[in-house]
Amino acid sequence: MIDYDEKHDVLYVAIGDKANSYGDDSKDDVIVMRDFDTDRITGFTISGIAKKIGLQPVGNSERLKEDEK
Repeated sequence: MIDYDEKHDVLYVAIGDKANSYGDDSKDDVIVMRDFDTDRITGFTISGIAKKIGLQPVGNSERLKEDEK
């Protein structure tokens, strides 16, 4: 499952069942989700994804239009 929260510019990716997972913080606003029992990666969360890939966050599009006036 892939989900994007445009209001907060956060990308969520689930690779497996995240019900028994914990978040392992890493650098650059990336949280790696790991299974408690096996330590296998079950997903990840990336904050500020639009900025990281060089795009304007979708949730700010109306504000940006107002700023251009």
